[in-house]
Amino acid sequence: MSKSIKIRFRLQEDELGPYPVRVESLWCELVDGYYKIKNVPMFMLNLAYGDLVDIEEVGDNEFQITEVIETSGNSTVWIQINTERNKIIDKLKSLKCQVESGAFEELCAINISEKVEWEPIGKYLDSLDEKNEIVALYASFNHEEY
Repeated sequence: MSKSIKIRFRLQEDELGPYPVRVESLWCELVDGYYKIKNVPMFMLNLAYGDLVDIEEVGDNEFQITEVIETSGNSTVWIQINTERNKIIDKLKSLKCQVESGAFEELCAINISEKVEWEPIGKYLDSLDEKNEIVALYASFNHEEY
């Protein structure tokens, strides 16, 4: 049986600007010398739950991803919730999404499994966005658009 370990990834400024935190800690599982991401990334673009990555140490117990070895097919969407948080999270969970939050209460990271149909989720997020109830960013999108 494999065991998950928490790895601290150093965040660097990118096209979105500076991050609100310096590192993101992700649960990972060692698989054939690589690391499988075991929770939903909150700040790292182009990364999803289940992706297999290679990493290198860049500081005192801090790492960076050097390569995505294999994508999981899952998608990651980040949302900032501007209204009824619990109602939105409950609806996303009913659509078979995994929702995680952490450092900031209004921010959530959503994992949409490759096995889950995107259309009802996309339509729901679009409707919330149109009413300014959320702001969504598609951090790692691997589903077919509807």
